[in-house]
Amino acid sequence: QRVRSRRLLVVLAVIAYFGYLVNVGQIELVYQIGNEDAMRHVGGVNTAAFIGLKAGLTGSAVFLFGGFYLMKNSLRRDRLHDVEELVASTPVTDLTYLFGKWLSNIALGVVILVVLGFATVVNHAVHGVGPTNVVALVKPLILLALPLGALIGALALVFETVEWLNGTLGNAVYFLVFMPLAVMSLAATEGAMPGEIQVWIKATDALGSLAVYDLTVDALLAEVPQYNGGAPSFGTIQADETLVPFRYDGQTWPLWIYAQRTALLLPAMVLVTLAT
Repeated sequence: QRVRSRRLLVVLAVIAYFGYLVNVGQIELVYQIGNEDAMRHVGGVNTAAFIGLKAGLTGSAVFLFGGFYLMKNSLRRDRLHDVEELVASTPVTDLTYLFGKWLSNIALGVVILVVLGFATVVNHAVHGVGPTNVVALVKPLILLALPLGALIGALALVFETVEWLNGTLGNAVYFLVFMPLAVMSLAATEGAMPGEIQVWIKATDALGSLAVYDLTVDALLAEVPQYNGGAPSFGTIQADETLVPFRYDGQTWPLWIYAQRTALLLPAMVLVTLAT
């Protein structure tokens, strides 16, 4: 039913456009230096490794800010077309049914990331710097964005099973409560280098910004040794001056990143279980 929807085609077209914006610099990943009177920023050269990190954060942002609303209503469709009554007449348990719905939400997330990944690879081949390394371009999408997509998919499912959250109020609760909680940990990183950031702050980083910070900070300091700390900014960013970009060609990802992203799946599975 989702594949047949014109709405999905529109969403995928927008996602493909994001893949273009990531490569041409309209979506930026920069470190900001200065104050409100004179803000300077420094970004990275558009190597495959750096563009891959930007694509990963773009995928995470898509899921955080839009994934909940895209993934909702899977139960509503079953109720509307009487599929729910059909399933109730079979030996399928509530947990099995909801787990299948969660996998359906994850599948939608995978489709979105496949389109974003394809657009990122193609556009890097045209606009990027250096070799178009497919692994470097796609790996952050899988490690940064997909676990968050799985968590959002579980949360959307839970909201559908709670009567008072299954509607406008639930949309407002997600927008006003969950989204701010997902990014508030970044405020605690101001003026701190990656090694100074507490474990609990890294653990609550839903977007993956602190993982990107850890991976790129050495390349940044090689170009801007006076940088005094703070996670990078991401999105459409205005600055008074743009400094010479640093070059990030990739490095071995520390184990804590794998652990932190995998850990996002645990609350997702708990949420699906609670939804029964």
